[in-house]
Amino acid sequence: MKKIIWLLTIFIALVNYSSAQSSFGITAGATFASYKATIESLSLTSKTRVGFSAGVALSAPLGKSLSFRPELNFVQKGGKLSEEGMTDNTTLNYIELPLNVVYNMYSSGGKFFVGAGPSLSVG
Repeated sequence: MKKIIWLLTIFIALVNYSSAQSSFGITAGATFASYKATIESLSLTSKTRVGFSAGVALSAPLGKSLSFRPELNFVQKGGKLSEEGMTDNTTLNYIELPLNVVYNMYSSGGKFFVGAGPSLSVG
């Protein structure tokens, strides 16, 4: 619980210190996740599980082509494992805070961007 409060505090601080030209957005999408379990010499790989993700994003310009883009997302991951008549359906829920620096390239056809940065997660 302390980690979630810490992540929310960081996100709110980033929103408060952003400039007036910042933009907010809502993100949503699907996730396709699986997992691999290894016990001694036995290795099992799950089937892909479809989950969802949703969150909010802030884009704060740092220059003409550079911006800082933190997000706060809820992401579902997991997998379905079937072996010898037994079925294990695992759902893992995460709160993720990616902190990306984004380089924006503009053209007559629209906007293209590339970004990188760390991501903090609490499961």
